[in-house]
Amino acid sequence: MSKIVPTDEQKKKALNDAWYETRQFVNCITEYFPEHIRANENLEQPYHTIQYALLESWLLHERTLIDFFDTDLGTRKHDDVLAADYDFPVTSWNGSTHNKDSLNKKLSHLTYTRQNYGVQAWDWAKTIPVLERCKEFVDYLFTTMYLPVDNSIIRRQWSTLNNDIEKLLNELKREMSRKQQSELLVSFFHPATTAG
Repeated sequence: MSKIVPTDEQKKKALNDAWYETRQFVNCITEYFPEHIRANENLEQPYHTIQYALLESWLLHERTLIDFFDTDLGTRKHDDVLAADYDFPVTSWNGSTHNKDSLNKKLSHLTYTRQNYGVQAWDWAKTIPVLERCKEFVDYLFTTMYLPVDNSIIRRQWSTLNNDIEKLLNELKREMSRKQQSELLVSFFHPATTAG
């Protein structure tokens, strides 16, 4: 299968899928975050099926968005929709997000390599750069021809999504700051607990 060179019309239609991926990503985190981070911060407590489903859905949407943002036109796989199609700069994550290989092996494929990752909690703070990139992309879309000027419903959907991303980012950053301050207190009062 050859690589697609999308038309402007295909790009506009594909924004529906980009909106869906981003909306579901935000929804899953919003539903999962208070349950897990606040109520179940102790990872020894058993997960519930719905928590697993939310976490897996969140991470799968995150994986899709990482590809969307970090793949350039020259390395496109077949008919993938890319942020670069909209002249949005390709992202270099530099290890700030979840590792794509880890997401693939632990979530998307049943492999022997999955065993190499062991049992470990997902680092929800690594979601923040992807959310920030989503917000930048939505802000950018409002400056382009790809969001129809004459369709207030679509523009309102993107605007609402953008507001929700901003609220979620603020909440995650507050939680991260609280958690870091708590860890600093623990390391100050119990330095042996942080020794490597």
